[in-house]
Formats: sequence, structure tokens, C-alpha cells
Amino acid sequence: MKNLANLVVCSIMLVLSGAAYAESQVNVLLQEWRLVTDVSTVKAGPVTLSIQNRGREPHEFVLMRTDQPYNRLPLKSAGGIDEDKAGSVISEVEDIGPKDKRIMKVNLAPGTYALICNMVEMEEGQLEQHYSMGMHASLVVK
Repeated sequence: MKNLANLVVCSIMLVLSGAAYAESQVNVLLQEWRLVTDVSTVKAGPVTLSIQNRGREPHEFVLMRTDQPYNRLPLKSAGGIDEDKAGSVISEVEDIGPKDKRIMKVNLAPGTYALICNMVEMEEGQLEQHYSMGMHASLVVK
């Protein structure tokens, strides 16, 4: 009987520890000129970001921790985000082509994170600054 009680206690502990470390999922959509997530808040710990480019142009995805408003991060003179002044880059995926899908797995501490496309390029004689054109979102980790 004592062994059965120990087995039950161990099983409960395993279930509870698994729930405490359940991985969060965030779906990210990139498209000219927006970056959209399906959630705005996740639990601290392991997070999987599924990033899909549904646009016609290549994009990149930068995840950074910041205390600044995600839509007013400091810019470089060329128009991209000054990542050194904006916060701490946690992870980055470059060159996500049209119709491409990428997976980013990170372990996030509580705080506020900016999700941005920081591409700056010349397109048909005009400078395209993806961040300034609206490709940004915020993620709160609790």
C-alpha cells in the first residue's frame, strides 16, 4: 500500500511539473506591411514561434526584449532599428522568403518583447523600411 501511495504522489508531481513547464505557442504572420501574432501574452518559459511569410517580398523576424514602446524604437539614420539602443536581441531569423515558414524556439523570462522586421532595402528606387512601414508587434511574457 505504501508503494502505491508513493507511486500516486510521484505521478501527481510529474503531471504538475509538466504543466508548469508547458510550452507556449505563438503564430506570427509577416506580410507587406504588417506583422501579426495570434496572442499578445504568454507564460514565461519555453516558447515556440511559428513564423510564416504570406507576403510577396522577403522579410526577417527579430525578437528583442525592450522596455521601450515596440512601435517607437530608436532608428538608425538608414531607417532600420538601432538594435543596440532598442534592447537585447533574443533571436533572429533572416531571409524568410515569400510563402516560407520558420520555427523559432526560445526560453523567455517575464518582460516585454518587440517582434519586428528590421529589413531596409531599395525597391524600385524607393527606400523600404519594413519596421517604419508597420512591421512590428509586442509580446508580453508573464
